Amino acid sequence: KTVFENSSLNNRHARGQKRGVFPFRITFKDQQNKPNELLLIKDFNNQKRPRYHIQGFFFDVPPQWKAEDFGEELKIQYPSIVKAGRLYIRGGRRISKVRLDFSSNQHLPEILKRKNIVLDDDNTSYRIEPYIPPTRVLRCYVCQEYGGHTAANCSKKDNPICFKCGQSHEYNPRCESAVCCANCQEPHMAGNPQCRVKIEQRQKLYDERRARSIAVTAPPNVWTNRTTGVVPALSTAATTSAVQSDSIPLLEKINEQMTKCIEQQLRLETKIENKLCELEIKIDQNCNEVQREVREVTFYVHHVLSPLVHEIAEYIYDSLDNSNEQKTFLNVLDNFVDFRKQLTTLSTLMPKSSKTISNTRRSSMFTQQRMQ
Repeated sequence: KTVFENSSLNNRHARGQKRGVFPFRITFKDQQNKPNELLLIKDFNNQKRPRYHIQGFFFDVPPQWKAEDFGEELKIQYPSIVKAGRLYIRGGRRISKVRLDFSSNQHLPEILKRKNIVLDDDNTSYRIEPYIPPTRVLRCYVCQEYGGHTAANCSKKDNPICFKCGQSHEYNPRCESAVCCANCQEPHMAGNPQCRVKIEQRQKLYDERRARSIAVTAPPNVWTNRTTGVVPALSTAATTSAVQSDSIPLLEKINEQMTKCIEQQLRLETKIENKLCELEIKIDQNCNEVQREVREVTFYVHHVLSPLVHEIAEYIYDSLDNSNEQKTFLNVLDNFVDFRKQLTTLSTLMPKSSKTISNTRRSSMFTQQRMQ
């Protein structure tokens, strides 16, 4: 027999213990025939193994059904199912897909072999597939490399790379340098779906995941950080034997079609991004052209046309004898002054010169004097 004693009950100074010491001790009554310590640890590891570590997806499950009730009904036939959960999309809407968690490989190979689960006395079947995480390629926003690290732990924070021009300078979302990828040196920004370095990295990750038909992962157990021996992984031979030989060509065809769809999507995203870049460049060019023309017109009106109109207005006003005609002429002159003010407001990018201001004041003073 073994006696398990809690050290926290017997030792009042448990808080002073070193970090890493187990919170209990084992005392054997028979010290001569005590078992091996390694066997004890293995036995504890088997008892503390993770509750579940394998996942599968069910399709065509009506959204109005409760996933918990669906899982309880499946447990009657397959006890290794420990949990069922409904999947949702954006907005909290239910979809016809349910995730199942298995505690072992006892029933999963059989289910995957048939590719469905039958319920209601063989009247209803549901398709199931193993869970394979989507292939995501991480890119560091500091060095722009696809190295599996992020900007938080990048070793090149003192020498950042621009995502747009690929040169070494601080982050600038309005960088005006030529567009150049920091990875493949082609004329596109870093992270472009058509970047050959990104495509190679994604294909590498896809091939690694494709080699495993069922991903068996277990978190570190409560005693060590090792997972070997705690959760038995499904070998390649066992996986191959679990799938019928006639279904392999079909799976290959499905994977090929999915790869083509992904490539088409990437090409479409690239076209959209290129069109947006071209549109942005054209808009910038048109804006610059309009601003230049406005500045030229404003300069001509203030420095050429306005002085000439002022001199002509003085001459015409003095030549008029009738007060009504003078008043009508002043109204026309006021319209010209208002036009100059509007043009000045529109041309905010061009600073007003002292000569322009003086001419404007002269016209206003001349109008006020004539009105009096």
